[in-house]
Amino acid sequence: MNKPEQLSFFSDKVMAQLHDKVVLQLGPLSELQPRDPEEYFWELCESILGQQLSEKVAPQIVARVKNVLKNQLEPTVVLATEDQALRAAGVSFAKISYLKNVAQAWQSGTVRPDQLASFTDEEIIAQLTQIKGVGRWTVEMFLIFTLARPDVFSAGDYGLKRAILQAYSLPADIKPAQLSELAGSWQPRRSLASRVLWKSLELL
Repeated sequence: MNKPEQLSFFSDKVMAQLHDKVVLQLGPLSELQPRDPEEYFWELCESILGQQLSEKVAPQIVARVKNVLKNQLEPTVVLATEDQALRAAGVSFAKISYLKNVAQAWQSGTVRPDQLASFTDEEIIAQLTQIKGVGRWTVEMFLIFTLARPDVFSAGDYGLKRAILQAYSLPADIKPAQLSELAGSWQPRRSLASRVLWKSLELL
């Protein structure tokens, strides 16, 4: 997103104008790069920790958990950490169990991080959502920000819905299926469009 010609990516006029406005007022969005498979475990854990938390609170909780783990962000360390220590860091008992479920999936070989990048988006969603506590939204964030998949849209994301309602002047009772249909006009760059929409909330 550093090149001027990239401003013409979107044929949808509303999205094209919103993209230009975001870039003009807030600067170009950084280009995402796929993370190393060794980072996948903790990236997924961070997505779980950030569920239903504000952008201000989530980083604080993540930092506390890293401190508890002494920055040893590995499945074996998570499994060996006392629940009460994680609870004291501000993590709910439900999320603690989800983190340990992910750690167990990694340690048992149920999930092979070295293979994930070769799977399609839907194959990754199908595999990771088998882990209790990992929902579709969590995996969609993983696809966008960890694997840098270019064409992901999370119809259930509250922030995206809020931004879309504002940008397109739509009624608040719009259904997720309708949001997905609208997002079809952004293909094959729905991930970029989503990031533009999230960023547009800072224009308020």
